[in-house]
Amino acid sequence: MGHRPSAPKQGEIAAAQLDKAKLETKEAAQSMREYAYAEKAEFVNKMQKELVDIQGELDRLGAKVDRASGAAKVDGEGQARDGAREMDPDQAAT
Repeated sequence: MGHRPSAPKQGEIAAAQLDKAKLETKEAAQSMREYAYAEKAEFVNKMQKELVDIQGELDRLGAKVDRASGAAKVDGEGQARDGAREMDPDQAAT
């Protein structure tokens, strides 16, 4: 009787398949983390650019409000003097 090489046992095959599946799962999880990190970095960069744009717009609008407030203040002071003259007849002569 000749001795044939024994075929792998079912348990050994299952163990090898399980090890392979674990490795593939680990690699897939790592790939997902790397993808998520890349997406996060891209999102953060985009939001930082938008924040800079928004801050610039706020600065521009704030300056516009300051200029408008200054003009309104000068106009308001003139109206206040005119109103005071109308109320005080002695001031109207000056």
